[in-house]
Amino acid sequence: SYDYSVKTDNKDLGFDVYFVSSSTQRENFAHSEFDYYIDSGCFGQNKQSYSGSCKNITKDSGLLVVLPDELKPWTTKVTVNLYETD
Repeated sequence: SYDYSVKTDNKDLGFDVYFVSSSTQRENFAHSEFDYYIDSGCFGQNKQSYSGSCKNITKDSGLLVVLPDELKPWTTKVTVNLYETD
């Protein structure tokens, strides 16, 4: 289980965040077909700041943060805090 938070300094930017079960699912994201944990707290969409707790995930899982292809301005600071709770 993990507690986490993600935020950006760009007030015009919406990002998505997902816990995925494996690096394979992370790679599948590039093909627009991927599986992610759908439990409450395990994903967020179109957020500027988001925090959650994701429980009962496997050891090969990871946090995927998705930013838009075209950032304006080009430099955007993203802060991720991730804490293992179990």
